[in-house]
Amino acid sequence: MTSEDIAEREKDTLLLRLQREKYVNLKPPPSPILYSKRFIVSVLLFFGHVMIAMGSQVIHIAAVEMTSKNDHTNQSSTNDSTFLKLLFEPTVYQWDTITIGAVQSMFWYGCSFSPIGGVLSQKFGGATIMGVTMMMVAGALLLTPLGLRIHFYLFLGLRILVGVLEGFSTTSCAPIFAHWIPKQERSILVSSIVNGFYFGNAFTFILCGFLAHRWGWPMSFYGAGIICFCWSLLWLLIVTNDPAEDRTISQKELAYIKNTTESICPAAKKDHPYKEILLSPPFWALTLCYFAYSWATAFVVGYCPMYIKDVTQNSTNVVGYLSSIPNIANMFIIPISGILLNKTQKTIKLRDNQIHKITVSGGFAISAVLFALIPLANDFNVSMICAVIINVLVSVNRVVFELIKVSMAPNHSSLISGMSLIGQSSGAVIAQMFVGYMVQNHSIAEWNTCFFWSTGVLVLTASFYLISGSSEPQSWSMLSQSQETYQEDKARGANQ
Repeated sequence: MTSEDIAEREKDTLLLRLQREKYVNLKPPPSPILYSKRFIVSVLLFFGHVMIAMGSQVIHIAAVEMTSKNDHTNQSSTNDSTFLKLLFEPTVYQWDTITIGAVQSMFWYGCSFSPIGGVLSQKFGGATIMGVTMMMVAGALLLTPLGLRIHFYLFLGLRILVGVLEGFSTTSCAPIFAHWIPKQERSILVSSIVNGFYFGNAFTFILCGFLAHRWGWPMSFYGAGIICFCWSLLWLLIVTNDPAEDRTISQKELAYIKNTTESICPAAKKDHPYKEILLSPPFWALTLCYFAYSWATAFVVGYCPMYIKDVTQNSTNVVGYLSSIPNIANMFIIPISGILLNKTQKTIKLRDNQIHKITVSGGFAISAVLFALIPLANDFNVSMICAVIINVLVSVNRVVFELIKVSMAPNHSSLISGMSLIGQSSGAVIAQMFVGYMVQNHSIAEWNTCFFWSTGVLVLTASFYLISGSSEPQSWSMLSQSQETYQEDKARGANQ
């Protein structure tokens, strides 16, 4: 490190301390959180996760309609222009399970580029990256039906593009949490925000299932694209990267946020300890957790429509409603889990790291048992109950992952988010390829084999995180932060 770099870092640290002293004597805002700007940001971010879910899950419900002939497929009028037919005619495709698995995995191939989104979020701000990328996702969704008409590979390219953009959007959430949400409120607000993803899954299956069944599968992409565009426009107009940049926030609330969030050092935007992160066991434990989460949700959410179709032979509309059940359960349970986590941190004499280990390892272990129970019970109702419980448990873990990333290294939270999300995209891709090759005859026996494999994946993950996982501030996060401010953040984390 050169003398100029050292001088610049010392300057950034001095500015950081001056900013702290500016707000330290101001009291927290007396108004409830419901009247605060951070609440508005949290509500918008909740719906942002709904948009992310729509972009990723619309293909799962649309694929059911794209590969099954229904009454509306022959209702196109001969008077329609060729261009309108190109946009709206619900063509049926003779895809096998391997092709369907490849189509659905394209999104996750795109998510493999999420570390780039982490770097961009550090440079341009999380809120900016979130708004811009989701606006582009809206455009890609609106172009998807036309892209498939033109060429199959263009369609695959659009799905990869959606994955790239949503990978960027997901990584941008970590710096938004770090800047906007005080640590005392983080368990409740983050759990409520992340719950938007599960609400979005249910909403997507119901809305897009109805649109696809009533007017054809192209309408499911158009509906998702229009809604996503409207949200992106609203987000860019209202939300800023940092509370200090917001013209509508009160000074008391700004002081409260600045005094109760981690120190975000400007030097961290230029100097990332890539080597130290890659050699860190807690980082790899978190990455494996993302892999297991994505593997589990691929079965209880992503492949839920196909599984229900194979077992019940219902229409796409009914399949959409049944597939939404695990996510509807999450809509009610995830916010409660955030409240329980918050109360546990205040009442039980355990460090945050210990609570996180119990939650993550315990959730994966119980889910592993439930995956084994599905083939052993050999009953559709039992399968749906197990799917609901598994989805709730791994979704609670997903909330804890967000807390872990910010606690490990707030200065590098978006980069860690992007790098660890490679595990999530890998889990989805491998799970979908696995199902594509294993479930070729759509038999119950083939599905049961997949469930037994899932048990092994989750047992391995629970054991590895229990041994190597940690949400304590990492020593390598100090490389872009002065020793003094690092110790302050570490002490603050131990006391809260």
